[in-house]
Amino acid sequence: MAQATATRHPRGGLYFEDFVVGEVFAHRLTRTVTQMDNMLFSNMTLNPQPLHIYRHFCWFCVMLVYSMLSICVTVRVSR
Repeated sequence: MAQATATRHPRGGLYFEDFVVGEVFAHRLTRTVTQMDNMLFSNMTLNPQPLHIYRHFCWFCVMLVYSMLSICVTVRVSR
């Protein structure tokens, strides 16, 4: 695997011109679930529970992620 030795972008990435065809980057297999992911998945599965949709409804945390979304992401990342 080739390591990136080019100048890094101020935000941490590489510039487009610094990429080499066929270069492989090793990374962890992870997935960040955003608030929009939660909203779209809840709406797609017809889950109108306010705990998953409305941030101000949930008094003990910011917002709960729909449990089926958690399972789907876990199964997909584990493959």
